[in-house]
Parts: sequence; structure tokens; C-alpha cells
Amino acid sequence: MELHPVDSDDGRFVSPHELAGLAGLRPATVYQYIQRGLLPSPEVKMHRVQAWRFETVEPWLAEMAKLTGAADNRAKAKAAKDAAKVAFGWTEGGAA
Repeated sequence: MELHPVDSDDGRFVSPHELAGLAGLRPATVYQYIQRGLLPSPEVKMHRVQAWRFETVEPWLAEMAKLTGAADNRAKAKAAKDAAKVAFGWTEGGAA
């Protein structure tokens, strides 16, 4: 399944489900990462639609791509933490 961020006048947007596909994760995992602070809350929330500007999550996706050589869930969770540190300044126990 090929995923394409939505284009708008303000740039491209990506939903949590699309982000999951781009990162090789399950959508439920993306929502867990939001709750744990490994991803920021989606910037757009209307009814049941949630999305980020692509440039907001692009650094995280780039770090995830570099760090997720293993398919192991534990390795992906560590990669997500490391990607959040680089992309968003995340620290264990809360945001920077």
C-alpha cells in the first residue's frame, strides 16, 4: 500500500495511520507514542481527523529510518525514543 501525505495550501499533512505506514509501525503504536510523548500531539484535530504537518514529523521519520534496522519490537521502541530525542528534544520522563 503506497501512502501519500495530503497536500494543502499550508503544506503536506500526514495522519497517524499514514505515519504508522511510513514508519513501519502499527497505528496503535503511533497512538501509544503520542501518549508517551515520543511524538507530539497532532497539529490538526477536526472531528475524527487528526494530522501533523509533514515537516513536523519528517525529522522523526528520518531518525526512525536510520535506527530501525531490526524488526524486533523492543528495538523499534528504543529507536522511537532515540528518534524523539533527536527530532523533538524528548527526554525520559517528559519533554525537554
